[in-house]
Amino acid sequence: MAEAAIAAARREDDLIFNGVPGLLTIEGAHQRQLSAWDEVGAAAKDVIQAITALDESIPDDGTSQRDDAGASRPVDSPGQNG
Repeated sequence: MAEAAIAAARREDDLIFNGVPGLLTIEGAHQRQLSAWDEVGAAAKDVIQAITALDESIPDDGTSQRDDAGASRPVDSPGQNG
């Protein structure tokens, strides 16, 4: 039973990441070169740089605005409490 669950999970991962189209294969997917993660903090630095690049690639269409920390949040609609 465990082997079947593992095989199903692997097929699911393959579909999500490489499928029709997958997260890694869709047109416009971002890719980054990773550094060696044997130095303390290198993995965190790579992840932060990737998130920053993704965040900066999102067009500003007026439906969100940045807070003081730079995080994007939805713009309240007129008359909406918040």
